[in-house]
Amino acid sequence: MTRRGIAPLVAATGAALLLAGCQTPHAGAAAVVGDRRISVSDLQSATEDAQAYVDAQTTAQGAQRTAVSQRQVLYLLAALPYIQDLATRDGVGVSESDARAALVSWKVPHPSHAGVQVVQANEALASVQQLGDAQAAQANDTITKSLVNAKFEVNPRYGTFNGAIGRIIPLQPNWLPTPSPQATAAAPTAPQPTPSP
Repeated sequence: MTRRGIAPLVAATGAALLLAGCQTPHAGAAAVVGDRRISVSDLQSATEDAQAYVDAQTTAQGAQRTAVSQRQVLYLLAALPYIQDLATRDGVGVSESDARAALVSWKVPHPSHAGVQVVQANEALASVQQLGDAQAAQANDTITKSLVNAKFEVNPRYGTFNGAIGRIIPLQPNWLPTPSPQATAAAPTAPQPTPSP
């Protein structure tokens, strides 16, 4: 199996984790995709494994450390079955044993099952994307439609799934009021210093 680095993982979603969170109808779940529940603990262990995987690769390449966000990992966990279907159809599927071997070869000796799934999804997505731009665009569209049809729900702590762009994006906290233009115009301003002659 060719190691493709972490580019698809990094490109899958934004880089920052939104720390605000509220209860979801699926307590203890980071997300729900159809009848599949992705637990917070699976997300955390998968993120740790993915970060160790990326760290080992960047260290070996002498590159700067790349942070792996929980939103990126959550997207890959949610999309795994759809990514695998596409990759298998195109003859570039990645097995769990291939993903586990990749993790072990990059000094992650005892990865979690969720960590293996993230690397499996990442490697399969990279393989599909290497088939060309048209294939990659079609794959992204198919994955997004599949997630929308499965009613992909993300715990607000991690953001929200935007089906228009096929990504998990941060939520804008609604507890911070946006000042109206009138309030901004009426706000007192600090006196400006007068230039000396």
